[in-house]
Amino acid sequence: AEYQHLGPWLASLYVRPEFRNQGLGRRLVRALEAFAQEQGIPRLYLFTEGQAAYYTPLGWTLHAEVPHLGHPTFVLQRNLP
Repeated sequence: AEYQHLGPWLASLYVRPEFRNQGLGRRLVRALEAFAQEQGIPRLYLFTEGQAAYYTPLGWTLHAEVPHLGHPTFVLQRNLP
């Protein structure tokens, strides 16, 4: 709730297990970033419990670490060019 002022958010990205490790997730993220940039959106946010290491090589940086349901959750941001 304390992060409702942030947005827009990348949310609910899911690639079925049989299609993983083929670059599909990266392509989805890049497509969303391109769309946001075309719309004049300067920054995106996402939250993840265990996939921060997936997003950091894609240019996402840590905005905050917060506990959520007893697990550490990471809020990441991506400043768009």
